[in-house]
Amino acid sequence: MTTMKRKIVYITLLLLACAGMHSCLDSASNNTTAVSSDATVASFYFAANDSMPGLAEATFTIEDGLDTGRIYNIDSIRFGTRVDSVIPVLAFNATPGAAIIYTDHDTIILSVADTIDFSHNPTRLQVVASDNQTVKWYNIFVHVHQVDPDLFVWEKIADNVFPTAGAEQQLVVLKGSFYLFVNNGIETTLYRSENAKHWAAVNLQGLPANCRVRNIVEANQMLYYADGATLYSSANGTEWAVNDFAAESFRLVNMLFAFNDSLWAITQQGENYHLATSKDAQQWRLHEVLPADFPVSDYAALTFQSVSKRPRAMIVGGFAPNGESLNTRWNVEFTQEKGYAWSNFSIEQPNFQSLTGVDVIYYNNRFYLFGGVDADNTIGEYAILESIDEGMHWHVPDSAHNCLPSSYTLRTKPSVVVGSDNAMYIVGGQSRTQVFSDVYRGKLNSIDW
Repeated sequence: MTTMKRKIVYITLLLLACAGMHSCLDSASNNTTAVSSDATVASFYFAANDSMPGLAEATFTIEDGLDTGRIYNIDSIRFGTRVDSVIPVLAFNATPGAAIIYTDHDTIILSVADTIDFSHNPTRLQVVASDNQTVKWYNIFVHVHQVDPDLFVWEKIADNVFPTAGAEQQLVVLKGSFYLFVNNGIETTLYRSENAKHWAAVNLQGLPANCRVRNIVEANQMLYYADGATLYSSANGTEWAVNDFAAESFRLVNMLFAFNDSLWAITQQGENYHLATSKDAQQWRLHEVLPADFPVSDYAALTFQSVSKRPRAMIVGGFAPNGESLNTRWNVEFTQEKGYAWSNFSIEQPNFQSLTGVDVIYYNNRFYLFGGVDADNTIGEYAILESIDEGMHWHVPDSAHNCLPSSYTLRTKPSVVVGSDNAMYIVGGQSRTQVFSDVYRGKLNSIDW
């Protein structure tokens, strides 16, 4: 609107207001009409609209300023919400003479149910006080998220990190840095990175040459690797020491995780396998004999905090002691009443293929499973599986929101971690014909909101 048109609108409003005041005085000459010079806005929000969920919950801040005031929402309205036809609800610190909205293409004298286009910032608001002399201007800014909060942004950030001939890998995050252990059947090498994009080989000391690197685990800011009668540990990833522990009658098969202030491991005593716990990685307590369908190798294990804020742990797939490929999802929770209570979700929900060589992470209150092969050593047909009920049921994520790039090749034995930047990182893996040395990074848009 031109300056001249705005003046005409303003003068017209003043004339209308004056005419109204004169009419009142004629009809009730002994009444006094209260007028005010206050033209400030007390509150601003949007009326509820069923087709625009969350619109009415938007909270607006009002800054009067010395000249032009500002009205704006600090927390953006959810992605995709239309604001081109909404009803603003205003309250004033004194009854105004008029309130006028100026948009890019319209001028509107506000009434109770006017719909306004707030899709172009700023929208101008003019408030005329009841004295018909005082005028206050506001710039209204309506912020709507411009990116989809439910979208996972995936990208390939590195390639050819290590020589791939016959290599097996394990990626861990230790004190904010990425450590990638690679074994080619002859020797173990180590690569380190601060951002998972740029990697450098570093000197590695103390691990055996035939180290089964996929069994290296991070627990309580330490790295551990079990090898029968020997337990290795490292505080920095590069220098490993042998931990002395009482192993007169059992051997450490694999380390699991740190859970409920203890280290957990799978042990073997004679023909039987047990879970074992330790507070110091030296004195170990053997628990009951494991059932025949509990995995002892090539599984995925992790700890997490449930939606109910209870610490839990889960072990997915793997090989049983007799070499059988398992479809089990063992979950454990500790309670004062029952102690450690283990449950196998595959009993209640058996429609889950046997899997080995998978990796599982807990991210944004959901499980994500990557890689793996079935009992016939066939790589799964999906790059990602998702569980929203802590491992009971699994499904393929919505490809419109969570889909790896087309350059990603289906694989088994990938290494997947969550970095300190709240992003997921996938490194390496293998197929029947290829060993991968690439790195993919994925992050949910809203994870830091």
